[in-house]
Amino acid sequence: MKRKHNPIIAILVGCLCVASFAGANSLDVNGGAAMGALSSSFGLEVILLDPAQNAPNQAWVLADETKGFNNETSLNGSFFVGPQNLTVANVLGRNHFQFFVMLQDFGQALENVPVIFFLLRDAASGSGNWFLTAWHYNEDVGNYVFSGTGFLALYNSAFFAENLVEFEWTAGDPGNLTVYRTVWTNGAPDPSGRVQLMNVPLPGQANVVINKVLAGYFAGLKVGTSGSLFLDEFVFTR
Repeated sequence: MKRKHNPIIAILVGCLCVASFAGANSLDVNGGAAMGALSSSFGLEVILLDPAQNAPNQAWVLADETKGFNNETSLNGSFFVGPQNLTVANVLGRNHFQFFVMLQDFGQALENVPVIFFLLRDAASGSGNWFLTAWHYNEDVGNYVFSGTGFLALYNSAFFAENLVEFEWTAGDPGNLTVYRTVWTNGAPDPSGRVQLMNVPLPGQANVVINKVLAGYFAGLKVGTSGSLFLDEFVFTR
């Protein structure tokens, strides 16, 4: 589940937080979730039950200070995401799933979660296509604000089964977030190349630092969300 980047400060692979009882949200490492290079044998499958089935437990992986994070004020990262086996309600207000967060620390304070990535289904047009959306904590207003969004994948399209997401984040007032997507097929980048999804200022992040990254399910699961999200090859660099 790793791809060579240099210098590497963290590979997100461990600290599974998953219940062992039946009817739970869960994680599985298997070959069906592998994405990217043909040498990648295993990927991470996040298995979700619709909240209507009363499965409230979290299921995520973590990279933190033990992997090299140290009050980062800039962070580059990449990961593969495959949304095609995930069901999200195509209804405004329930058409999103937060699957990736950059943390300052654990705790209830809003500022401890400076940046959040969501998978968003396009409910407005009715297409149901997947978008990647970012929100960030703005310390000037004391709450989360919308950062930006960009088209990630056609809904139910085999071509968009393996999507490499790359991001560049910096703190500041404003900070900045740039995100790219590259479709991979047959173990290699598609010739269509890398597409920029967003390049946006992040007001109110002058005092933000990153010490942890979580991926999977940790909060905000909406009724109508179920199935499997595939993730693979997490890499983070300064």
